[in-house]
Amino acid sequence: MTPAVLTLRVQGRSQRHELQPGELVTIGRSSGCGIRVADASVSREHCVAIYSDGKVCINDLQSTHGLLQDGERVARLELAPGQECRLGSVTARFEAAAPGPVHSSTPAAAPEEPAAGPAIEGYRVLERLGEGGFGAVYRAQHLQLNRTVALKVLKPSEGAEHDQRIQAFLAEARAAARLSDPHLVQVYDVGQSGGAHYLSMELVAGGSLAQRIRRDGPLDWEHALRLLRDLAQALKAAHAAGLVHRDVKPGNVLLTADGAAKLTDLGLAAVDTHAGTLAYMAPEQLRKEPLDGRVDLYGLGCTIYTALAGHAPFRGERREIASAQFRQPPPSLLDQGVVVPYQLHQLILHSMLAKQREDRPANADELLRRIDRLVLPSNLAAARRDGDDGADYPSVAPTRPARPRKQKELSARIAAEAVVFSMIAAVVIAILLLLKVLSPELDIYRLIGR
Repeated sequence: MTPAVLTLRVQGRSQRHELQPGELVTIGRSSGCGIRVADASVSREHCVAIYSDGKVCINDLQSTHGLLQDGERVARLELAPGQECRLGSVTARFEAAAPGPVHSSTPAAAPEEPAAGPAIEGYRVLERLGEGGFGAVYRAQHLQLNRTVALKVLKPSEGAEHDQRIQAFLAEARAAARLSDPHLVQVYDVGQSGGAHYLSMELVAGGSLAQRIRRDGPLDWEHALRLLRDLAQALKAAHAAGLVHRDVKPGNVLLTADGAAKLTDLGLAAVDTHAGTLAYMAPEQLRKEPLDGRVDLYGLGCTIYTALAGHAPFRGERREIASAQFRQPPPSLLDQGVVVPYQLHQLILHSMLAKQREDRPANADELLRRIDRLVLPSNLAAARRDGDDGADYPSVAPTRPARPRKQKELSARIAAEAVVFSMIAAVVIAILLLLKVLSPELDIYRLIGR
């Protein structure tokens, strides 16, 4: 499929951006967005767009001024060639072809770079898979080993900033190479070719969790629980090697073809920095305090919350998110209608997302033990199949814990008796009033006194 073009009309001027098939691109004011739009009506991260099956699908990211189609705000829309929508006051139009010069959503390529990506000695670059803050990731073939890999290529920059990026890039490679765990993305090689620094690593077929949520919406709790256990295992391995990840988020979680999770991007862990992604940062990370593995458990809690709800616990502008991370409890998933077992809900919101690190699980190993002790509907069903009546299991309600059975029965009995008493009293009063009408001389009060 050939690339498509999204034309943006911004303050009377047109910008044309190329969309690669299957690539998820973020649109907004932030410098980290794949398509940057300098307009006040556009949020920092306004929406995401993906070109697939001949259409451009756009999903709103809870932006302030919204995504509008035919004048109405929508959460998601699809554009066929020639159709348009509005991002705040900016008009976006999907063009099937790009006859003129195009502002690509990725940095301009060097003249010798092939259409698929940069030329890296020993590799054949096949297609671009995505882009991050420091580099782009490509699907490539290692020519000598005939192995398909993910090739992360560092973006060019200038001066001291470029040197710092190179050091962080190499530090990520060294950190990842020290670890061997099925829940961590394996690094194969690191090097430099034609001035480009690259990192060769395991290709994970299912894309990132962030892409999965944006494309298909929230996960069911069974799948989210599986990811929670996989990522806790990954953190256990990283922490055992003395590494704190510092940036656990859906974009750094890759999904295998069968739905398992692998954690990637250990760059921040290796360079000892407090940088991270605001919506997934623990309070102590924002305060720039010394960090330990519990900061990753907070990020993991935010990540699983996002998988279940479709959005991070706290949203808004940067100042609002930072304030909420310090002061506000995360909004209840149950109140949002998310179907999740009560004990799992409590583990995520009240333990993993606790403001004080002392209130979280002490480490990833303890988190795994608590996950295995959760009483879930599937646990109870299995116990009953094995002949256990389930009497020793606490509530497994997917919404709110039920009141004790005896209390329910007592309440129902009292309510029934009250109804019966009211009916009898009404009948007696009606009879007395009827007697008074038929026999005016009758003394009702004297009759009642008898």
